[in-house]
Amino acid sequence: MRRSPIHGEHRLGIRENWPQFSLLVLINACVGGMVGLERTVVPLVATQEFHLTSDTLIFSFIVAFGLVKAFSNVASGMLADRFSRKAMLVSGWLIGLPVPFMLAWGPSWTWIVLANVLLGASQGFTWSMTVIMKNDLVGTRQRGLAMGLNEFAGYGGLGIPILDPPSAKRTMFGVCQAGLVNNLNDGISWGVLPLLFAAHDLAIDDIGIIKAVYPLTWSVGQLGTGALADRVGRRPLIMWGMIVQALALALIGFGAPSAYTSGIAGAVLLGLGTAMVYPALLAAAADISPAAKRATTLGWYRFWRDLGYPAGALLAGIVSATFGLVWAIYLAGFLTFASGVIAALSMIEKRSDPSGFVRPNDVRAKFAGPLPERTGEAR
Repeated sequence: MRRSPIHGEHRLGIRENWPQFSLLVLINACVGGMVGLERTVVPLVATQEFHLTSDTLIFSFIVAFGLVKAFSNVASGMLADRFSRKAMLVSGWLIGLPVPFMLAWGPSWTWIVLANVLLGASQGFTWSMTVIMKNDLVGTRQRGLAMGLNEFAGYGGLGIPILDPPSAKRTMFGVCQAGLVNNLNDGISWGVLPLLFAAHDLAIDDIGIIKAVYPLTWSVGQLGTGALADRVGRRPLIMWGMIVQALALALIGFGAPSAYTSGIAGAVLLGLGTAMVYPALLAAAADISPAAKRATTLGWYRFWRDLGYPAGALLAGIVSATFGLVWAIYLAGFLTFASGVIAALSMIEKRSDPSGFVRPNDVRAKFAGPLPERTGEAR
């Protein structure tokens, strides 16, 4: 039996649902913590523990993670619309249980890659469900803030047939390509930056600091950028966030006045740019999806977004092996800048009134069904 995520008597809003919302934020922090452990350590483990020399082979763990996570996003979204969010969330945790033990005691690189397969599947189910459940709990007027809180917790620790052409397919294309390129540059930086900094003779402690500054800035920044997306719209934050990321990557690649200084400054800018983009993209995808199909729509968006990880890892391996590590960073910056421009040209901003309901001429109203009765939001 299909279970509807929205009921007439449900009071929408963060304050109205704070116990469940807080629990979901905590879950996101735990989910993100496992990936945070990997972002600095695993590329260095490949070179220093397993003595791998092929960049493509080293980045294979990101390919495995991204591909499995992308398909898991779609599967979990479809299954959640058919069964329940809770069942998918628990399944994701069970899938991820072996991961820390495999990373800690795995005797070969194959174990590390297999651990990332499980981690990708776990992330696809757990993170997707927290995103979907938060969107179920809040209305349009707080969706950007909700996604900012969601991604803050996680990183602190194209078109769909149901959409209306041409404006909603068109917007979904802009959202999905920006998400893909955002994670493409993240995948490149994930694999390349530790090796690039090590090549500049930075100590592991210094590399760890740089790598920590990026997700921490990303995390904290989303507390403000998520709410800002509700006020100024999704499109400006997506466009300028991608441009800021591109500038950050160029600064890191340039490496002046020193690798450490440019690394810290670039990490701050990269985190800020990503904070501008991430909640706005999620909120934009949710804005153009009817409630009954929201999990499926967000699953498809996250599918295309997380394909950026394997794409970035493969691209990084090829470019760095042919031209050097720094050119992989420059290429990521160029693609990110171009993606921001494409997003700005593709997306059609959807406006809502101050109460959180869409305006009558909003294309979403055609698909959203009857508005809920006067409960937690004004009519």
